[in-house]
Amino acid sequence: MLFGPQRGSAFTIFDKFASTFGLPIAVVLLALIFRNIDALLQNGIVLAVVLITPVVRFLSYLFTYYSIDEEKFHVKSGLLNKKNLEIPLDRITTVDFTQNLIFQWAGVYSITVDNASNYGGNGQGKVQLALKKADAVRVKALLLSKKEEASQTRPVERWVSADPLGNVAGESGMMADVRLETYSESPIDDSGETTVVPARNILIMGALQSKGNAVAQVISILAVLGSMGNIILDRELGVEDRLVDAILGIPGIGIAAGILILFILLSTVLGAAFAFIKYYGFRIRNGEESIFIEYGLFTKKSYSLLKEKISGVEFVQSLPMRFFKVGYLNVLAVGYGDMESQEKAMMYPLIGAQAADEFVIGYIPEMKEAKEYERPLGGSLRYFFFCPRFFMMLVLVAAAVVAELLFDVTSLCPFDLSWAWILLALFGVLTVLSVVAEYGNTAVSAGKETVHFVSGGFTKFRTIIKTEKIESVSDRANALKRRRGIVSIKMGILAPAFDSVKQVRNMHLQAFENIKNVIEY
Repeated sequence: MLFGPQRGSAFTIFDKFASTFGLPIAVVLLALIFRNIDALLQNGIVLAVVLITPVVRFLSYLFTYYSIDEEKFHVKSGLLNKKNLEIPLDRITTVDFTQNLIFQWAGVYSITVDNASNYGGNGQGKVQLALKKADAVRVKALLLSKKEEASQTRPVERWVSADPLGNVAGESGMMADVRLETYSESPIDDSGETTVVPARNILIMGALQSKGNAVAQVISILAVLGSMGNIILDRELGVEDRLVDAILGIPGIGIAAGILILFILLSTVLGAAFAFIKYYGFRIRNGEESIFIEYGLFTKKSYSLLKEKISGVEFVQSLPMRFFKVGYLNVLAVGYGDMESQEKAMMYPLIGAQAADEFVIGYIPEMKEAKEYERPLGGSLRYFFFCPRFFMMLVLVAAAVVAELLFDVTSLCPFDLSWAWILLALFGVLTVLSVVAEYGNTAVSAGKETVHFVSGGFTKFRTIIKTEKIESVSDRANALKRRRGIVSIKMGILAPAFDSVKQVRNMHLQAFENIKNVIEY
């Protein structure tokens, strides 16, 4: 054996500590601080979760052993129900490092090992363990030894000049950041330029991203505060009730618009803050065989992506980003990205639309920009309206009209419904505009090495996929559309489950045939 058999670090029980134990422990602490032990005992399930889960993790640590030989990575686990997992080294796609605050203090790395069997969502190819730094670096070198030779080269120091927005010095008010970078964390392929993304650009990206997630987080925080007050402290905080009362007390559309603006501003600030915490210190290094990505303020993450395992890249632009002609790059690779939350894998936060193409080609030369895109046939706009969001809008409008005609809704509701009708009309207009935007964004281009396609409504996605990573392609259309030569194209690619299917709606049939002709089976 080149490594092991041995257990991981005992600190493995603290992996993802905040998300697993944060809320139950906070509830216990609040009960102790306010000396309300009776309420805690009455909610014994909370105490049970706090006590049982660490024990289960500790037992898992005691009875799990890892080893590596010349050909395979072995994991043996289980006390009564034994389990043996073997992963060939040449099938491993990524080996990633993560450090939360506890791991940083202890000098321990959480290691995630992925291979292609994980992309389908069954998780069979995904292994997580925790090791001390020296062992972690050694294991990483061994796991990637089939693709890259481990080397103990000296740290690389380079002056790097990069403008993340794609501006050339003198062409805009934002000057390029120039800084000296030293990188010696990983012994794998320790060469190539390192580009650091300035903190201000991460803040701007977070502020310009979609606002839905941030608003949902605000609402969830209010709900948690209310639940904790009611269940544990026996103090009726009444957060939800006050929120409902405030909404019911809205006198008109002016106040409703004011609240909407307040939520947008708040979500903008929160989006910038969350992005800063998550992507602080974002840097990407272009190795000969791999791309190395690191980021994180409180939780530090390090990814090593074999270039030959990368299936594609995706340039994403929210509506505000499209106005400023910027966006962010995601990379499509098994093992990079959060499977549980369906979080995309960031390759470069906030880069100019034109600079994005040059950046991708610099790191992955075969992903050249398409020379000519094919657009939907003329007259096919009406087919884009056959989508769930448009039908949902029609259902809401029909339900509102029926309720108004058949029931005396005004007398039943304690508030003025005029603003509700205005909001419903606004929702209808936005739905129609999003469908029209999708029609305007849709395009496809098929080349020998890559397939390019554009999709999305208000948020625009420009995706480049290696043809060798496309595992299936299909077309779908009803009889009417097929007679007119219009089909929706769906491609299955080697990527995380939530990214493994890409679709372009209502393209002409020839575009589908062009894609079929370039796919390598």
